[in-house]
This record gives sequence, C-alpha cells and structure tokens, in this order.
Amino acid sequence: MESADDQGTDSGIDWISVLPTEILHNILSLVRIRTVVRMRRLSKRWRQVCKALQFICLTYREFQHWNVEKFARFVNNLLLLRARVDLHTFQLYWSHQVPLECNDVRMWIGYAVKH
Repeated sequence: MESADDQGTDSGIDWISVLPTEILHNILSLVRIRTVVRMRRLSKRWRQVCKALQFICLTYREFQHWNVEKFARFVNNLLLLRARVDLHTFQLYWSHQVPLECNDVRMWIGYAVKH
C-alpha cells in the first residue's frame, strides 16, 4: 500500500513551480542572483518568475573572478530582460579595489529609481 508521500513523489508534479509567484519571489530572494538567472532556463514558468523579480542584489563575492566588462554586461542584460514590474530592492555591494565604470553605475541607479 502506498502512502500519500509516495504518491506525491511518483506523480511527476513540480510542486515548487505551482507555488504562487509571491512565494517563489520570497524563496528566490534568498538565492544568489547568478543562480536565479540560470533558473530562467528551467521552463516558461520560471522564465516569467525570474523576469518579474522585485529584487536585485549584486555582491562582489559572486563576481570577483569576472572582469568588470563581463559584470557590466551581466547587469545590463539582467535589467533589459526584466518585465515591467516594480523593483522594490536594488543593492550593489562592490569592492573599492575594483573600480566600476561610473556611467554604468549611474545607469543602473537611474533604472532602479525609475522602476
């Protein structure tokens, strides 16, 4: 005789994807942004969830092995791919030892303020 737990795991249902978007956003807010961007590849549902993120937190530790140009392209693409939803949080934690292009930072801040 199968238990209810066995039936749920064998059914092939993706229980995470059927969660409401707000709950998925809360979960994704705890995940590194590079991982969130990779999750876009999972399905159309995940692509929509990731496009509608209301937070962007960029931390130097995640990108310290990238050159500045690659990081700037990543951020620019991230902002371009976002849907037209409110951005509640934009955080950029960067090392003062690795200078960013002021025009890029100014554009990102402008985007965050506008959205």
